[in-house]
Amino acid sequence: MRRATLFTCAALAALPLCGAAPAASPVKPPAAPAAPPPAAAATAPPPSDPRTLTYPPLTVSFPKPERVLYPNGLLVYLFVDHELPLIDLAFDLKAGSIFDPPEKAGLAGLATTLMRTGGTRDLTPDQVDETIDLLPARVSLSAGQDMVSGSLSTLKAKFPEALRLYAGMLVTPRFDPARLDLEKAGELEAIRRRWDDPGDVAELNFRMLAYGSASPWARLSSVESIGRIRREDLVDFHQRYLHPNNVVMGVAGRSLRISAIICAPTR
Repeated sequence: MRRATLFTCAALAALPLCGAAPAASPVKPPAAPAAPPPAAAATAPPPSDPRTLTYPPLTVSFPKPERVLYPNGLLVYLFVDHELPLIDLAFDLKAGSIFDPPEKAGLAGLATTLMRTGGTRDLTPDQVDETIDLLPARVSLSAGQDMVSGSLSTLKAKFPEALRLYAGMLVTPRFDPARLDLEKAGELEAIRRRWDDPGDVAELNFRMLAYGSASPWARLSSVESIGRIRREDLVDFHQRYLHPNNVVMGVAGRSLRISAIICAPTR
């Protein structure tokens, strides 16, 4: 059957070659050329003076966050954002290097660094680092001249766990003595290299010229001031500045009504 089928197909394919030529189809007249597109509307030449250009008014619409003030004084701004499955938190509080005792310049920087790297009441420094890596989460804490800032970013599903860890850093820091020695050594090395970068040299000298070397805005940490800082100084810094009524916080992401409840520490 298959041989017969193949033979039949071959025979049908050969018919145009063996039989009479097929009838020629009538020749169609060539199609008329397409009409040219209409000429583009003439545009006015640009003005010779660009200051005479006019534009429609620019309208900008900013999203309005929800403002929540908790009984403990913590002020939180909540912004719902469904674009990504993330929750981002940031805060600022009034503290910084200008409030450092002159003989212990650099205290604010060391204290905030140790709050991040020095462990919590329940976790050692290494356990904190491991937990952050496994969540995963992005965590920061730093001190400026007149402000301490921090941030936390993680997946929505991991936010409660990440926030509990972050709250431990802020509310019950361990200030591990071994990490304090390590961070002090790093700060001393940074002081020795302070004048290696031209940008830093320009900024530091500008502050001294603008405010005067005796001003807290121009004060610099030194090998001696860092050497005077003890763990008790970090504890005192924490007790002095880390209070809910000294913090302004912003949270953006999904399901913020539930997250905002977690964001209100009871201290």
